Amino acid sequence: ELSLYLVLIAKKPLHPFGDNPTKYDVFLENGEYKCKNRIIHIKDERSLCRYCICKNAGYSFGFI
Repeated sequence: ELSLYLVLIAKKPLHPFGDNPTKYDVFLENGEYKCKNRIIHIKDERSLCRYCICKNAGYSFGFI
């Protein structure tokens, strides 16, 4: 499955990403992938966030 490949082999986020935090929910910052929505969905039972390599972007990005 594609998600297994992305997480385990490619070490990439599960969602498309970009380099502009104002345009993308998942973005690359200082060599780390950050996700604006991870902090919201991490506890969802059906979410794959717990396996994603992204880090929480923080609360400040939620209001952009």
